[in-house]
Amino acid sequence: MTTNKQILKDVGEDLIKEIDARLSSKNINNTNQASDSLKEVSTNNNLKIKGVGYIRFIDVGRKPGKFAPVDVIQEWVRTKLGIQDEKEVKQVAFLVNRKLAVKGNRMFLDKSKGLQLDEIIEMGIEKINEAITDNIVLTVKSEIKTIMQGI
Repeated sequence: MTTNKQILKDVGEDLIKEIDARLSSKNINNTNQASDSLKEVSTNNNLKIKGVGYIRFIDVGRKPGKFAPVDVIQEWVRTKLGIQDEKEVKQVAFLVNRKLAVKGNRMFLDKSKGLQLDEIIEMGIEKINEAITDNIVLTVKSEIKTIMQGI
């Protein structure tokens, strides 16, 4: 019989693999920082997936209203767009940041472009329920077998 902690650990690792796969398939992991930051933390009755704070923007997007941190946008311009000239990096970063402040990003405009973490969480809940149910069934069968042998 598998312990609840092991079930949660296994599901956590599966969820991280799914998040990694989505980051790659949707081409939204240009620095690999989001993937590299993902960690599973489980106890007997709790599962957490921890990662960088900006992962929520990769999931549901950044709404319009404020400028993003300039250094983050400049790094994105360097890595994603391949621009290295500092003057051009600053110019492009300003334009990208202004667009974000006015319209938000593509995940905000179209949720299907983001990670869709709600879907991944649902998948995890289903896996946990299935594994715990299987564990209970195995335990009950084992107990019944033990009782039947004693009769």
